[in-house]
Amino acid sequence: MERIGSLDALFKPRSVAMIGASATPGKLGYDILYNLIHAGLAGPIYPVNPKSEELLGLKVYKDIPSLPSPPDLAVVVIPARMVPETVEACGKAGIRAAVVVTGGFAEAGADGEKLQSELAARARQYGVRVVGPNCQGINSPHFSLCASWPLITTRGKIAFISQSGTVGAALIDWASEDQLGFSVFVSLGNRADVDESDCIRYFNDDPNTKVIALYMEGVRRPAVFLDSLARATKPVVILKAGRTARGRVAAERHTKSLAGDDAIYDAIFRQYRINRADNLEELYDFSKALAYMEKPPGRRLLNI
Repeated sequence: MERIGSLDALFKPRSVAMIGASATPGKLGYDILYNLIHAGLAGPIYPVNPKSEELLGLKVYKDIPSLPSPPDLAVVVIPARMVPETVEACGKAGIRAAVVVTGGFAEAGADGEKLQSELAARARQYGVRVVGPNCQGINSPHFSLCASWPLITTRGKIAFISQSGTVGAALIDWASEDQLGFSVFVSLGNRADVDESDCIRYFNDDPNTKVIALYMEGVRRPAVFLDSLARATKPVVILKAGRTARGRVAAERHTKSLAGDDAIYDAIFRQYRINRADNLEELYDFSKALAYMEKPPGRRLLNI
């Protein structure tokens, strides 16, 4: 359980370092820093960039060792080749979690896979929990954190977990338009460390989450995934990509996940009473209904 508890630094940090902060609007290093500031985080935000002294009104630090105190979370937007040593530096400085937005890892071929393995090894060695790489980050409105984009601060009851940043962004846009918000959004990316199983277990214990919604292309740890489903006491809604052969190929190319045989997933979802969505609209509608509609009394329900 210590492994799950350690995710607090990711989803409710008291302080954040923005590694790769930029002065150029439109670059992720600028946009995410802007969102971190305007989400309303109560604690300090430390931009890190060796070439700047001030960004968006905040003092800039040249590197991780120069930070005045170790933040809970580091958001990393720097070239891929520099990420493993940066995660190691985070661990040595006492930073216990990192969101690696940078791409160019397992999704990019053999060299990227090797780099991702190095990233994962250094994270394990120094006790750093990592979301990503190649992800859209985390937005946790109940804790005034937006280490992602777009900036949405409306607090809601649905935890959106997505292995695709684009799919996750569509869901949170719909929730924003409906003024429902969400409890948390996490884009898992390549899942070098934190994966769908970790998130299901963590948000099952989150008092701000009533429903767990997951867009999934594949499973990284099948046995742990099944255990997470078995332990879930809250409604879980899953949209599984790759129901067709062509869809499985597309899903595997996106994050190098193993999409698997759909018949196996169908049987698993029935066994564990998972609410299976066939498309993005159903994923959103099922989640919204389970989070906000009162459960009808009794079993006498007519569907017309």
